[in-house]
Amino acid sequence: MSLAEEPQHQNHPFLNSGGEMGTLLRSFDWSTISLGNPHRWEQSLKTTLGIILNSKFPMLLFWGKELNCFYNDAFIYISGDSTLSSLNPGATGELVWKETWVKIQPMIIDVMKGGDAVWVEDQMLPIYRREKRKDVYLTLSASPVNDELGIVAGVLMTCNETTQKVLQQKKTKENERNLRLIILQAPVAIAILRGPEYVVEIVNSKALELWGRKSADVFNKPILQAMPELLSQGIKDLLDNVYESGEPFVATELPIELFRKNKLETAYLNFVYEPLFDLEGNINGLIAIGTEVSEQVRTRHQIEETAEELQAINEEMLSSNEELALSNERLERAEEMLRFSVEAAEAATWHMELETRKFITSNRLKQLFGLTTQAEVSYKDVINKIPEDHRSVVRAAILLSFREGTSYHMEHPIIGFQGKKRWVRALGKLYPANGRQQGHFSGLIIDITEEKENELRKNDFIGMVSHELKTPLTSVMGYIQLLTNKAKIAEDTFGYSLLQKTNVQVKKMSSMINGFLNISRLESGKILIEKQVFNIDELVKEIIEELQFTITSHKINLSLCENIQVNADREKIGSVVSNLISNAIKYSPGGGEIVVKCAQKENVMEVTVEDDGIGINSEDLTRLFDRFYRVENLNTKHISGFGIGLYLSAEIIERHNGKIWASSEPEKGSVFYFNLPLS
Repeated sequence: MSLAEEPQHQNHPFLNSGGEMGTLLRSFDWSTISLGNPHRWEQSLKTTLGIILNSKFPMLLFWGKELNCFYNDAFIYISGDSTLSSLNPGATGELVWKETWVKIQPMIIDVMKGGDAVWVEDQMLPIYRREKRKDVYLTLSASPVNDELGIVAGVLMTCNETTQKVLQQKKTKENERNLRLIILQAPVAIAILRGPEYVVEIVNSKALELWGRKSADVFNKPILQAMPELLSQGIKDLLDNVYESGEPFVATELPIELFRKNKLETAYLNFVYEPLFDLEGNINGLIAIGTEVSEQVRTRHQIEETAEELQAINEEMLSSNEELALSNERLERAEEMLRFSVEAAEAATWHMELETRKFITSNRLKQLFGLTTQAEVSYKDVINKIPEDHRSVVRAAILLSFREGTSYHMEHPIIGFQGKKRWVRALGKLYPANGRQQGHFSGLIIDITEEKENELRKNDFIGMVSHELKTPLTSVMGYIQLLTNKAKIAEDTFGYSLLQKTNVQVKKMSSMINGFLNISRLESGKILIEKQVFNIDELVKEIIEELQFTITSHKINLSLCENIQVNADREKIGSVVSNLISNAIKYSPGGGEIVVKCAQKENVMEVTVEDDGIGINSEDLTRLFDRFYRVENLNTKHISGFGIGLYLSAEIIERHNGKIWASSEPEKGSVFYFNLPLS
């Protein structure tokens, strides 16, 4: 029987199954091409083709001198070229690969000539998908296939598309470049330290200025080697603790000895050390952010010391007429010291008699408020120099000091010469009449414009960086979810577990960024309260169930919670409840119980969160809800936090016209309360 007379459509076991390509191969008339009838093919061709057709992995086989190409359904999907369906089975590789053949052919020819197997990672190839040219990245493997004589007769190629991975790597590098530019241009000192030796990877000009170093002195060097004066000051222990525990460290007005201008000098710094993580959730470095507040601290200390001495002198004057002469001498000395301190701090003073309302100011005050130094100045003149949106607040604070005898302490803007806006800090006190002198309201004002603008720039920078980080972080979370689903489908337990851990770390970072964004929105007045009517008991139960699902160290007990409807922002009130419970867990020993209650009291709804933890000293209770304030003692040194949770909670409750407070005793636990009006 001749080749033309041989049956072309007989059953060939190696062509069974194989999906769309298997059907096409079984129905094709092989007498039309040089390969001829399949039953006469080499056994190695049949075996390899059977493997390809039954594989879910994109595979191709180039056979013979003409490089006849066979591929499976998976390759049709990865190529995305609808014209493949118009090609005959066994078409040449040049027709199958088209535009990419110029890159693929040399690899195939080398292997056909007896070369070793070839493996190429992330090869960019132009491929048409939906009639549009796309740059696709593939990892390719080309292996020789021998005939019965051991001679290379074909090449088996496997393909794995890595486009998504390559694009993500490029995007990550772009984000890193953008972050580097942000750091280098930041208005505060920032440095990135890598590895357990804390090698300086990035440092901006503000940090170099603060350290008293040049870039060449510290770049790519361990920070403790470049700045040896830090070794004896416990800085290494702080760095090691953050690197090993993953818990941030925040310092306020910490005195540090720095070698600057050829001598050691004490600098007061506000700074934070924050751990940096790789994609696997392992700590690989730290980011240090800080500002120097030495001038402000020294000025405040000087004023406080002078004020304390002046108070002591005043009390001594009243104690005995016999010591009047000595007291006057000391008073004159103290007044001289006070004048010197006031002049050194460029502070302005005022004195207002309560009975006559006569208002006396220093020339410095007139200069600050844009008033001529020769003219008399009234209380009204000064008040009118305060912008309208702050004027009523200042008046209310002064009236409160008059009425209750409390100290007056305010920070507010003023309008100086040529309408220039400046910020001042005003400190005052009401001195009642005592028989020898009239009652008066006196104090001083300090220009804090530079300090305030630095703070505003810092807040703007934090908000900007947080917003810049949130966008790529959202993309990362999406990729993690996609990879997690793929790992789950592929039953890759190790990859699935690793991705789950990575997701936890990304959520922590997202929570931290959201906290800084909320602070930025609060201070810019852009945070919105969207009220709705809801049941407080349902909200509290949802939050407890969510927290209890992830926390096994404590038991959260909802002791009593009435079915009360409130009109408030459900999401933000939920964040307040979640923050109070999380703090109770954080500051309580393992195995403890957290008790949550909510009830109606007269015209308000009140929620309480009680723990049996370490408790809080009375002096800390008054500042718990201040921004960035953290209780610092031996019990809290290893507990992480930025001091923003309670601050944000207080701002949210205040915007609902509610009240938030706490009661506590050291070693006996704490109770946190907040209420919301029901009317």
